[in-house]
Amino acid sequence: MNMRKEAHMANYRPAPELVTPEWLTAVLCDSGVLASGIVITVDSRPTNAFNSHTSHLQLTYSADSPAGLATRMVLKRNIPEPWAIEAGAAEVAFYRLVAGLPARPPAIVPCYAADHDPTSGDSYLLLHDLSESHAPPITRDQQVGIVQG
Repeated sequence: MNMRKEAHMANYRPAPELVTPEWLTAVLCDSGVLASGIVITVDSRPTNAFNSHTSHLQLTYSADSPAGLATRMVLKRNIPEPWAIEAGAAEVAFYRLVAGLPARPPAIVPCYAADHDPTSGDSYLLLHDLSESHAPPITRDQQVGIVQG
């Protein structure tokens, strides 16, 4: 991730309810991930996450985009609860810290963009989608069942 410092100083670009290729192009350009070209299409599939608004994204890029760009991402946005607003801001701060390291630790999921708006409390992360190779150790229903039963 090459989240340039000046991008963090720019105005917060809120994640729309319906993610568009234009929004993704702007965010990926702002973060330095997309140096040329544009996102042409995005297919968004929401997850059943209960602690955030999370979607799997499938992207296609224009022919003039750099080779090797991630085509599968996860967009994670905070929900409007005080604890989630605080957690979202902390996650953005964490990924910005990792972005400043000389090398990303291999155990950290690649992050393509991370931003937080202190005025609204809104935040988002664009992370590499690992769902094809990873599965959660416990489902939400299993976790709730543990608490309830």
